[in-house]
Amino acid sequence: MQYSWEEGGIVRTGVTALRVVPTAPQGLIVWYHGWSATATGQLTRARIWAAAGWEVIVPSVPYHDDRGAIDYEAADSYPLFWEAILRQVGEAAIWTDYAAERGYDAVITAGHSLGGCTALGVAAHTPAVRAVVAMNGSGHWPLTHLFMQARFGVRYDLAPELSREMETMSPHHCVDNMTSQRIHLMHGVHDTTVDARANKAFADRLQGRGGTVLWQSVRDVGHAVTTGMMDDALPTLDAARY
Repeated sequence: MQYSWEEGGIVRTGVTALRVVPTAPQGLIVWYHGWSATATGQLTRARIWAAAGWEVIVPSVPYHDDRGAIDYEAADSYPLFWEAILRQVGEAAIWTDYAAERGYDAVITAGHSLGGCTALGVAAHTPAVRAVVAMNGSGHWPLTHLFMQARFGVRYDLAPELSREMETMSPHHCVDNMTSQRIHLMHGVHDTTVDARANKAFADRLQGRGGTVLWQSVRDVGHAVTTGMMDDALPTLDAARY
């Protein structure tokens, strides 16, 4: 284990990110944060994995931090949730190119909630990703869209083009691209925000195609990330180095 690192910021192709780099990094983790959160609010989480020897990048999310601010609770902001995910999937090459420049063989995507959906989406469309750690996220986006409407009792209409893109890009349609990746899915038993059934449908589909999925139900946890969850991911991170 390593306990020294450097912290700072980085800008790549106009996208800013928080960067935590240990003394001798063994690979890159791209951590995508959740809806209404901030990049700086992820610093403790980044430090945990930096202490285990990983460089951690936390990109700024569209409609957050220096990329704008919105009313995250407003119903008319809901389509921006999916736009933020899809835009970050489209930006994935920024960080895989960075990893290649740094000489890293191992690239891992990880995140919570919106970030968990993003991490899976990036992995589904990015061959360079070796593993995913998704906490309270989903790899079946259309089901998650339906469950969110039921959960909050609001009909969220998406523009036809956005709806088609969300459906087409959903990881559950791309499981054949993910069979060589290690997929670690964590879900709080008491999460009432992102319904675990959608993610389980994705996991079952991926396993049916021969994929490697570790499903972890986290007791006494809702829609949150705990230090224990970060620690539980370490074996998956270690296995992805080889």
